This record gives sequence, C-alpha cells and structure tokens, in this order.
Amino acid sequence: MRCQSLLAEATTAEPAAAALERLEPEARVAVLMALVALVLVGLLLLSVIVIGARWVRRVANERPRQPLTSTDSYPAASKQAAEPADLPTGHAEQPDTTVEPPPQETRLDG
Repeated sequence: MRCQSLLAEATTAEPAAAALERLEPEARVAVLMALVALVLVGLLLLSVIVIGARWVRRVANERPRQPLTSTDSYPAASKQAAEPADLPTGHAEQPDTTVEPPPQETRLDG
C-alpha cells in the first residue's frame, strides 16, 4: 500500500526546475553555487588523474640509464691506476705509527 503511494507521488512530482523556483532567491543561488562547486571539483579530480596517468606512463616507458663504471665516475683515479710508476715501491722509510698510552690519572681542573 505504501509503495503505491510513493509510486504515485514520484510520477506526479514536480520537475527539478520547479523545485528550484519555489526556493527563495538567496537559497536558490546557494544551491546553484554548490552544484557549480561540485562540478568544478569533479573536473579538477579528473584532470589530476589524467595528468598523473600520463606521468606514470612516461616513467614506465623510460629506458633505464646505464650505470656508471669506475672509469666514468673517477677519470683521475683510472689514470693513476694505469700508471704504476707513481706508486710507492715500499723501500722508503716507514713512518712511526706507535701511540703513547694515556696517563694513568685524569685530572679535571676546577
């Protein structure tokens, strides 16, 4: 019984334009501005999705770069490695690398 009354109301309901016309002018402007805002937010979201998809597609299709070899990253080091004459021969005097132990007592002045 209730479904029949709802169906009857739905078929005889006024169109949306008539419902807007019944509103006061300030309320009508507020409703229309809210609808415009929803449309603009939807367009903004769609544009962000499209731009993001293009960026992801571009990154996915990018060829990986060749890794740098040791000769590419440090040309001076590879030049030195190619000339062994500059390296020490081991006949030179070895520096003294002994370290004296710290004193047994540590005093704080103060």
